Amino acid sequence: MNYSDIEKVNSEIQMTNLKGKDYAMVAERITAFRKLYPQGFIKTEMVYHDGASVVMKCATGYYREDGEGVILSTGYAQEVKGRGLVNGTSYIENCETSAVGRALGLDGIGLNGGNVASAEEVANALDAQAQMQEDMKKEIRNMNAKAKEKEINGVQVADTLPI
Repeated sequence: MNYSDIEKVNSEIQMTNLKGKDYAMVAERITAFRKLYPQGFIKTEMVYHDGASVVMKCATGYYREDGEGVILSTGYAQEVKGRGLVNGTSYIENCETSAVGRALGLDGIGLNGGNVASAEEVANALDAQAQMQEDMKKEIRNMNAKAKEKEINGVQVADTLPI
């Protein structure tokens, strides 16, 4: 295995463009890894889970001829239940996929766009950011509604926060 082998499989990966940058889907990275390391392994482990959030670890590697396992890289991911569209129902699976994508990215797989993050990871982050912005707007609307109803230290509050 040498760098030209990695370059070859990377040239076969279909990239996904998000916000003007190219990212590899995790499935594309897994396929490339299997081509490079037919006897390789992708092992995931749940490191932390409290019912509201989860941390997953992924180790990638291969087995030498003597059967000894060699770890190439590890990748971690963390997700919060309910944050974003996918995490409403599948935050554990989403987290595992992100950890796998990061580990494979650290192996050099799917870096044609120069990004370790996978397309799924970036899409989920963008979704979470949009959700956070919407939550902030709702909170500001609630604060404005309450401010209209109250006086603070005997002074009627007339100003509201911009949305």
